[in-house]
Amino acid sequence: FYWICSNDWHPISNNNISNWTNYGIYFNNADNGTIENNIITTDSDSSYGIFFASSSNLITTNNTITTKASSGWGLYIYSSPNSINTNNTITINGDNGQGIRMISSSNLTNRNNMIITRGTDGYGMFFHYSSNSTNTNNSMSTTNTNAYVIYLSSNSYNNLFQDNDITQSGSDAIRLAASSENNNFTGNTFSNITGYDLNIIGAGIDGTYLIDQVITNYSIAGGGSIVYFKDSSFGEIKFLEAINGSGANLSADIKISNNSIYVNSSKSGLNKSAELIFYGIDSGYELVRKDGNICHQNICNNFIKPYPACFQETSTESSSCGGLSGGVYSCDGTWASSPCTNTYDEIWSTYGQTSHSGTPGSKIGNLY
Repeated sequence: FYWICSNDWHPISNNNISNWTNYGIYFNNADNGTIENNIITTDSDSSYGIFFASSSNLITTNNTITTKASSGWGLYIYSSPNSINTNNTITINGDNGQGIRMISSSNLTNRNNMIITRGTDGYGMFFHYSSNSTNTNNSMSTTNTNAYVIYLSSNSYNNLFQDNDITQSGSDAIRLAASSENNNFTGNTFSNITGYDLNIIGAGIDGTYLIDQVITNYSIAGGGSIVYFKDSSFGEIKFLEAINGSGANLSADIKISNNSIYVNSSKSGLNKSAELIFYGIDSGYELVRKDGNICHQNICNNFIKPYPACFQETSTESSSCGGLSGGVYSCDGTWASSPCTNTYDEIWSTYGQTSHSGTPGSKIGNLY
């Protein structure tokens, strides 16, 4: 049994729909509808609490959905863009169940929902060919084996997951599969995760952005994927090459702090070229170091204004120019009168040489 709404604007509210098979509420080719304050319980296999098909601009809010049998889906959104789903409580009790299933649906908003799945092979949120969604402040848990909280399947990209609370997972908290690129995970919290906090299961799943995001157990499979990390207070690291590997604490292997970015180079899969961005550096010249030593310009290069970097051209370190004095100094970009006054070489063409073009100061040294 199901309710079918096929015309525009059909509010469905304050109903108790219990012991139904198939679908509790079904919108097919219906736009601009609202479903609110309903209690929906389904008993049979392959039944859905609320099902949208080829519909758009629908709102679900304050509904309580419970499925009892296998392959039950709380909210199933198929080829239905622009829906807003807020403050719903979804409980999935059978195996192979899913809290919110999104297929070929874009521009969705899932906010302040509580999702619990209790069976094996259950997913909290499942995305397949579904992009540009915003998922914020949801509380989610999957309590059985092979159960994933957030699963982005094929071609699901540009989705935002922010400030969600994942309280338990029988497997991975976040699982990214084929071509699910450019997804953003910001400030989500994880606890009681049996598998990985982050599991990127295929190569070339690029553009994952982790912003203020703590990740412990992780796996990035195969040839790897390009991943970006950001600390909103201190800076960013944008890998230019794919990274891969696994470990117990990604947030310890890659750390961004005040004037420092650390990558655990003992993990070969993380020891890749990257763009480093530092926030809050003052307008003076800064000494660039790598592994505690002055960074050679052939490694640390392509600096972006407005903050130039200062390099020493001799091996004598002291107090000025960001920690140096004496010897010959150079800076990227425009050469200021202070503190890097002893040389001139805008194109960095003289690495390892003892003289270079421009107007050198009183001492000549190797350009670092």
